[in-house]
Amino acid sequence: MKITKNTDYGLMFLKELSDSFNKGVYLSTSKISKKYDISEDYLKKIANQLKTKKLIKAKEGKGGGYILVKDPSKITLDKVMDILEGELMASPCQYCPKATGACGFNSFWEEVGVDWQKYFKNIKLSDL
Repeated sequence: MKITKNTDYGLMFLKELSDSFNKGVYLSTSKISKKYDISEDYLKKIANQLKTKKLIKAKEGKGGGYILVKDPSKITLDKVMDILEGELMASPCQYCPKATGACGFNSFWEEVGVDWQKYFKNIKLSDL
């Protein structure tokens, strides 16, 4: 499993939104991108992914920005990873041209995938 910068930056973004959730404050991508020294345009693309999946909402104009739609203690990392990364643990066997299962690793990789999903399902955004 490889975590891309999309997920890395997305988690930074969501951590900021999580920290400000109880204040009811909308945070701008400009402020967050400066704090972490990442491209604001890239952060806006991540925000759009999260908004499309209704994990965050946006407000335009003065005092605008982004806010979580629900309490961070109710958002699990498996959901976040699914949005930002896609399938959490794809078996390498699905990419193998000789994927017959003869090598014996298919069930091993499936079990690893299940373990990763369980792990991320037990971590809440508020835990970060």
